[in-house]
Amino acid sequence: GLELSPQAYTSVLSELRKMRRWRLALALGEWLDSAGDDGLPNLVHYNAMLSACAAAGQHGPAQDLLSQMETRGIAPDQQSYATAVSACERAGAWRDALALLDALEEAAPAAAVRPTPQPRTPPTADGDAAAPPVEAAAAEATPAAASPRGAGVGLAMAYTAAMWASGRAGETDVALGILDRMRERGVAADAHAYSAALGACRKGGRWQRACDLLGEMREIDGVE
Repeated sequence: GLELSPQAYTSVLSELRKMRRWRLALALGEWLDSAGDDGLPNLVHYNAMLSACAAAGQHGPAQDLLSQMETRGIAPDQQSYATAVSACERAGAWRDALALLDALEEAAPAAAVRPTPQPRTPPTADGDAAAPPVEAAAAEATPAAASPRGAGVGLAMAYTAAMWASGRAGETDVALGILDRMRERGVAADAHAYSAALGACRKGGRWQRACDLLGEMREIDGVE
């Protein structure tokens, strides 16, 4: 039969993510596992499957994938956790997002990498800024461990998604606490992170804190 390269399977999984066909993405992963080809599915494939789940807001299957990775001896990287947190954010499962963030902090050393600042996300129709497309970035990403910059960005995306999840659930103090945790670990807050914190302030009526955050943004080089 026709044999595809590992990169080709990643491309197929990426297309399934775009079509929101997360069940098919998981089925492909199961087929690769059962085919007996050593090393497949690999970390990149699992991250692509996680991305498919996140795009569809399927946080339960995403968390199951993390457990499956550990069972198979494939250590989830920061991108893996960030994408799973994004799945929780889309599903409104803020407690699960926090639990995954805790697991990520235990697995990852304190970051010293400042992520490249991103353009501020435009507001949605209801006035809230849109969450960054974490799962889209993960679909094309190589393992974050291979790049110090990628590692820092993975952490930043995880914290940001957890802030969105908490803020939209009305847990303003939790969301702002995540921003503090982010800083304590040396992960620089970019425009997406500040947008999430500002969204939480708006939801909770914390106007003075919102003004303070806007002032901080003006003082940080690269966050506009």
